[in-house]
Amino acid sequence: MKFNLPIEPDTIDTSELRVGNVYKCKGGGKTSFWIVINFDDRSVQLIGINRDGIITSATAYGRHVFDNATSLFRREPVGFCPGVEELEFNINWREE
Repeated sequence: MKFNLPIEPDTIDTSELRVGNVYKCKGGGKTSFWIVINFDDRSVQLIGINRDGIITSATAYGRHVFDNATSLFRREPVGFCPGVEELEFNINWREE
């Protein structure tokens, strides 16, 4: 699985937390961006990618980090990845 990063960024609506939002990763290391893959009323689940679009990590943060305008830790999306919420995978159970 790979995510393609555009050369020129598009203008995006940053007014709400959405599945597919892309955030810049703070700090150094192998992860450059976080992509929102799910969220609920308390937390946000993300996958991390490097600058080549390869998945490097996964994590979860408190939802307030992404949608509380008064938070000191508030992050603003730098992009959007359409289609993430439509991804669906089938699990095949192993027979024992």
